[in-house]
Amino acid sequence: MQDVADRAGVSRMTVSRALRNHPEVSAARCREIARVAAEMGYKANPMVSALMANLRASKNRTGTEILAFLTTHPDSQRWRRIPILNRFFTGAATRASELGFTLQEFCLPHSGMTEARLSGMLWARNIQGILVAPAPHPGYRLELEWEKFASVAIGFSVTHPKLHRVANHQIHSLRTALEEARTLGYRRLGLVMEQEHDRRVDHNWEMALLEFQNRIPKRTRIPILMPESVHFDNFRKWFERHRPEVILATTTKARSQITGWLKRLKLKVPGDVGFISLNKDRIDEDTSGIDQNPELVGAAAIELLAEQLYHNNRGLPKAPKVVLIEGCWVRGKTVRTVF
Repeated sequence: MQDVADRAGVSRMTVSRALRNHPEVSAARCREIARVAAEMGYKANPMVSALMANLRASKNRTGTEILAFLTTHPDSQRWRRIPILNRFFTGAATRASELGFTLQEFCLPHSGMTEARLSGMLWARNIQGILVAPAPHPGYRLELEWEKFASVAIGFSVTHPKLHRVANHQIHSLRTALEEARTLGYRRLGLVMEQEHDRRVDHNWEMALLEFQNRIPKRTRIPILMPESVHFDNFRKWFERHRPEVILATTTKARSQITGWLKRLKLKVPGDVGFISLNKDRIDEDTSGIDQNPELVGAAAIELLAEQLYHNNRGLPKAPKVVLIEGCWVRGKTVRTVF
């Protein structure tokens, strides 16, 4: 590193900071020093770099450095009533504390709060990292002064800008649920969801089912029930036409809704029809399905955010990372062995 400093006519510290894109070194100087280092064949020792990153991360970190948990729901109480969002926050807050940060909620729709004002407020408080919570609806656009911040989104509902993301691996989650159902002896597997729920996950539910159906006999394939809104009439017509042996659904409230509709059709769960939730909450012990491990999703999002802060990376990424966390199958009382 000293040789690079001598050739570039700067201090060793300046070289170290420039190669980490430190904000105290201009972008032009960073590019020039990187060019000199490349010409000289300089390569950082990865073990030393890791050690120094850890020292810089822990230096003077007492738990008072704040990261923003940015919500776009109408108010802070709305998202707290959604179990999976609470679990995202819990996992993220716990991991943030372990790394020496404090995670604090900021609600964009608050009265008088604009995106420009929020950007200025965060910057004035020296909050440099933003964890973007899932939005109420898919296709959400968020215009902040992104060049000032490191940022990570949970899930796919915020579509603009293209941020680093962490999410459950929905394709694997649905595949796991389908394979577990077939292991139990179910052959006619039906997926029920509204179109918005599939858009929220970048169409991963639909893609996973179509891929799975390509590997099973045509006579057992059931088309997805995926209207703009699922109600009893379209559910009844779909069910009576295709006669699924087990129904998979994507929301936590779907069990009570679908169970009620099946009751109106004189059918019982699991005696007549099985039920599987693709978003099983831990407090609902009776339901079979996939626990998406949202605490681990939140923790991984903090780790990805901390990585950017440690390396002084700010602004929108040229090639966003997508980190996928596996869910796990939990057997409950809403399926049975049918062999």
